Amino acid sequence: MNNLTNIGLDGIHSAFLKEIDFRWNEKIQDQGILTIVSNNLNLRSIHLVNCHSLTSQCVVYIAQNLAEKLVSLYIYISNENLIIPFFL
Repeated sequence: MNNLTNIGLDGIHSAFLKEIDFRWNEKIQDQGILTIVSNNLNLRSIHLVNCHSLTSQCVVYIAQNLAEKLVSLYIYISNENLIIPFFL
């Protein structure tokens, strides 16, 4: 899913979506993460590796929407201003 954009995430609404993996997607931004986690409240696993357009704000969005249900969270964002290794 490395070509998916924020606009593409708008239409994803599913009670059955349990896992997302956006490794190496440089097009998704924090607003896209907010959209996907607020529209898919049954997500259990999220992988965001080398998604260089994301900031630490995406972690806040994930926590606000999925804190009680999330089982696996793997984030590694590295750019010139930010390195966030996070494992749950």
